[in-house]
Amino acid sequence: MLYLQHKKKNAFVTSQIRDIEECPSFTNFTIYLSYGVLFLVGYVKEFFYPPSTKETNREVECTRENSGLGYVPLYIGFESFYTRNVYRRIQDCWNRAISSVPGAEIDLLERYTPDYGWTMKLTGKVLKCINAGSYNYLGFAENHGPCHDAAELTTKEVGITTSSSRLELGKLWM
Repeated sequence: MLYLQHKKKNAFVTSQIRDIEECPSFTNFTIYLSYGVLFLVGYVKEFFYPPSTKETNREVECTRENSGLGYVPLYIGFESFYTRNVYRRIQDCWNRAISSVPGAEIDLLERYTPDYGWTMKLTGKVLKCINAGSYNYLGFAENHGPCHDAAELTTKEVGITTSSSRLELGKLWM
């Protein structure tokens, strides 16, 4: 009987996995093409301008290290290549500056980059957006409402830390 229940459970899980919507082929193609172009541009750039040379447009001197034996290298080949040439160009897709609490709506600070992602400058414009990327689904970051009121009351009653031993200050009611 247990075996049959286990088998039914696996069939249910398998049917749920099959029902997941597939990503369209055109979307997959454009994503892979975009990453391919970023890698190609990065490899061509590093072929003509290796990281050990000074680039005047970004005013940053990247140097290769001359580490001795027994030391871990500071620059790992693909990681540093990916950071310099791929992630740096698309970092604004994830690293967004906000100027409000991460509630249902957030205020994004609009930025631009004059030097291909090395620095970000604020334009002064604030965009009001729906928060689709925050883990604040319980509302803990709100500055009003039931979670805020309960947290404020508990902080006033208990304090902000419980970092002492039971012998030193006793125990809490929690």
